[in-house]
Amino acid sequence: MSYLGNTPEVYQYDAATEKFSGDGSKTLFTLTRRVLDVDDVIAVIENVIQEPTAAYTLAANNTSGTADITFTSAPASGTNNIQVRYTAINYNAYNVVDAERLQANSVTTSKIADAAVTIEKLDPNAVLPPLPNILMLSGM
Repeated sequence: MSYLGNTPEVYQYDAATEKFSGDGSKTLFTLTRRVLDVDDVIAVIENVIQEPTAAYTLAANNTSGTADITFTSAPASGTNNIQVRYTAINYNAYNVVDAERLQANSVTTSKIADAAVTIEKLDPNAVLPPLPNILMLSGM
């Protein structure tokens, strides 16, 4: 099948459940799969289904290429007392770019949007101020 634009990145998984152990203070757990939305999983703590968005959120983990689930309060201490059941088995990502996909020297001046680089993002030692116009200073 041909595409207009970028070819989607496709992930396909078998249905599965991941288990984590709460410690009473930790709220963030890294999943082994990349998921898009809170509705792509069912989170269960101590056999109680958690309310998506109210009890937990999901975010892409760009470091591991997976996702992080963050609970609004820390699950109690217990062995494998947290279960995350995957409801989505297909995931299509469009226009996904991360550091590993960038080729060396691929970001050029023409690729950077106007006003995208601000003073706050620059190292003060990286850019020299313009040199004074010697002709103007000498009065010539």
